Amino acid sequence: MSDLANIDSVILSLQLPDAIDMHSLLARVEAVYGKKLQLTPVSGKGWGKTTGLWVDTVEVGFILYRTCDPVLYQQHSICHELGHILLRHTGCTVLNEKSAKNLFQSIGRKRGMASLLARGNDRNIQEIEAETLAFKLAEKLHPPYSDSSIDEVFGL
Repeated sequence: MSDLANIDSVILSLQLPDAIDMHSLLARVEAVYGKKLQLTPVSGKGWGKTTGLWVDTVEVGFILYRTCDPVLYQQHSICHELGHILLRHTGCTVLNEKSAKNLFQSIGRKRGMASLLARGNDRNIQEIEAETLAFKLAEKLHPPYSDSSIDEVFGL
């Protein structure tokens, strides 16, 4: 069953102010998640269309994001992974078998990886839900200018 109707309640449960920075947003998600989150920049070489990745371990969650992407896109990829965490998604359908195996062999065994989810262009229900929640989180990171009228913005 889809959690699309639940996304607004997830946002409300975080009790976010109208505007928030990434550090404060992470702290709120960590409180729900029950573990620390570590943002981990990676080059993205060999990632293909995968732009972000959440690796869940017993003690900590890692969010990997590509440094080759523009900063706003990096933040959106991070928000997408936060969406997976907040919606309690499990399993990964974005990585192909070879990529998942390579990732697991390189960091999974060393860090006790429990599960992983990746952001790419796959369009299953979990990805749509995480993307929808990412946009709502991004609105808090980059709120629109609401105090200005069109006359003030354009100097009319």
